[in-house]
Amino acid sequence: MSIQNLRISYRLLLIVAAMIVVMLVGSAMSLGTLHESLIEDRKLKTRNLVETVHTLLQHYAKLEAEGMAGEVARKQAMAVVKALRYEKEDNFWINDMRPVMVMHPYKPELDGEDLSKVKDPTGKKLFIEFANTVKAGNGEGFADYMWPKPGVDEPVRKLSFVKEFKPWGWIVGSGIDLDDVNRIFFDQLLMIAIISTLALAVALGVYMFVAHSIAAPLGRIADNMQKLSRGDTDIEIECDQYASEVGLLSRSMVAFKESMIENKQMAQQIERDRGAAEEAKQQAIRAFSEEISRLASA
Repeated sequence: MSIQNLRISYRLLLIVAAMIVVMLVGSAMSLGTLHESLIEDRKLKTRNLVETVHTLLQHYAKLEAEGMAGEVARKQAMAVVKALRYEKEDNFWINDMRPVMVMHPYKPELDGEDLSKVKDPTGKKLFIEFANTVKAGNGEGFADYMWPKPGVDEPVRKLSFVKEFKPWGWIVGSGIDLDDVNRIFFDQLLMIAIISTLALAVALGVYMFVAHSIAAPLGRIADNMQKLSRGDTDIEIECDQYASEVGLLSRSMVAFKESMIENKQMAQQIERDRGAAEEAKQQAIRAFSEEISRLASA
């Protein structure tokens, strides 16, 4: 079906539909970018924090080099790192390259334990993965895995940044809970959905107002034109005061109606004149006949 055959209200609805499609596509692209941005932002923050802790370890290694007992320097470094927190519950841990847990802030029972067989629910040997990551990544890198979260029964997806501290053969790391990122993302998704719904409601409201303001007068104009085409000039024309195309059509119809009335009046006048002429002609004929009859009888 050609668009020319569509009602004007439907054509306007096509514009609204196109706007909605564009809005949805733009929102989808924005959401994809937002999710990536959230991940990258948290990754950068975690990396910076781990590097800060790495600098802290360098401080204690320097104290050891300056004469502090190695065991004391390590214990003090572990105590400080164990107490560090950011964003309420996020923390740091330390393991070595074997891998053996050196310090875990929430699970002290793991300290000194061989972690080579520790697996996450997917079967990944995560601490071996940390060691392999620093070996393959120039001493640092990111690794993803599943790990229990305080206050949560099931393990959650995590993405951690690990960095080797070569003087002591340690690996210091910290991770972000990807479910936290997803929570922030879905909060943003909900906000965008609410804003989009409000925008859609406003767009539909504007569409209904504009469509009615155009379609209703045009419908009356079309109806009046049909009546005029049947010779019915007893119609009321509205909107002729508008400056829009609707007003132009209405004024044209007013002029057409006045022209039809004038033509009708002229036709009626001609008909009356024709009737008068015919009557005068008949009177003349009757008078002539009467004169002929009078002369014949004389």
